[in-house]
Amino acid sequence: MIENVKAALVATKELHSKLGKLASPPSEEIKLLKALAATANRAIMEVHKQSLVASHEAAIRENLLRDVLQNELFDREAHAARISEAQREAMERLGPAGIPAYQRANAMVSKVEESIAALSPHKQFAGGTRILAENNWEEKSKEGTSNELPNS
Repeated sequence: MIENVKAALVATKELHSKLGKLASPPSEEIKLLKALAATANRAIMEVHKQSLVASHEAAIRENLLRDVLQNELFDREAHAARISEAQREAMERLGPAGIPAYQRANAMVSKVEESIAALSPHKQFAGGTRILAENNWEEKSKEGTSNELPNS
């Protein structure tokens, strides 16, 4: 686009200068054509400036939306981790019967996430609740609160 703008500006400047050389005392028609060439030149510059501003604003909006999306993904993963932790604690309170239920719940979460991923045409940036749950379970098992890991 910059090449087109430069070409248009050069053309209007050249037109303006050639119109000035046509007659030694310029006629009213030549003065009008020179004024139109100058107006076209200013209009081209103004449109170019507006397009640059619009381009910068679009880039800013895109970056803002990217940041908002990233924050939403962080919030989603944090919420998933809180839910997983609450679920794990509830299942531990049930004793040995709670561990298979926790494993089944994690398997269902995995299936739901896989189904959503298969439906979505967009890349998913989030790590997934199953991964968070497994990491959380592994941390708790290292602490000695549980010695079994969920099935993957």
